[in-house]
Amino acid sequence: MRLPPRLPDHGTIALIAPAGPIELDVEAACAWARARGYTLRIYPGVALVQGYLAGNDEARLQDLHDAFSDPEVDAIFCLRGGYGTPRLLDKIDFALLAQHPKPFVGYSDITALHLAIARHAGFVTFHGPLFKSDLLTQKQAPTESSLWQTLRGELEAGDVLR
Repeated sequence: MRLPPRLPDHGTIALIAPAGPIELDVEAACAWARARGYTLRIYPGVALVQGYLAGNDEARLQDLHDAFSDPEVDAIFCLRGGYGTPRLLDKIDFALLAQHPKPFVGYSDITALHLAIARHAGFVTFHGPLFKSDLLTQKQAPTESSLWQTLRGELEAGDVLR
């Protein structure tokens, strides 16, 4: 299992919604990223709502593929969990993801993607905070601090366990 490249300073973070929808204040989201030295690229599916999903399966899958294949994107954060990622698993182009490993962050329903990426694309992903409910609300400052240190390669596994 290989690690994805480290998140560089002043990099670009993709925001995708592979599961459920939730309203997002785009200006606040971009300001949050800028305040931390990053550019936020919001993919189209973030604004979609189809029942309890953030758009149809094809749109959510397209955003996932586009974020991984975009050479300007350095990391991918998930907007929220909910339901919907298992519906994508048999359609994901894991060879594409394996060619473009990047830090991928989320939890809840996103766990299905973590397991599939590890098994079929062969790189480590990060079971970490969701963008809207955790990071944007600044609910857990130590969580955010640890996330940045981990994605930048500043934390060793032993540091987390101490």
